Amino acid sequence: MQLAADIALYHHERYDGQGYPRGISGKEIPLPARMMAILDVYDAMTHKRIYKEAICHEDSMAYIIRERGRHFDPHLVDLVKKEESILLLPEYEDGPAEDFKFTWEGQSHKKRGS
Repeated sequence: MQLAADIALYHHERYDGQGYPRGISGKEIPLPARMMAILDVYDAMTHKRIYKEAICHEDSMAYIIRERGRHFDPHLVDLVKKEESILLLPEYEDGPAEDFKFTWEGQSHKKRGS
């Protein structure tokens, strides 16, 4: 429960301390929240919203790299740069992945339409 609370509370903090709600910085921000910050921004940028069009993967990555050390943990940005494929789940490449399966606590589950 604490993990979920930390992510929800702190994922809008910025590595440079200019985020919210508390304005904490660097390693004061729990690691899962620092990770979610990158994923949340990437997801928001690469998906269409009522108020904006989706941005391509390359432009989204360029923004994340530019914000290294400001918005995002520089070490995590380096990991994402090295392993960009972690951002490209099947559901992002060609639309919803009807047959995408994941495992949770040893049980196999089928995502969407299972």
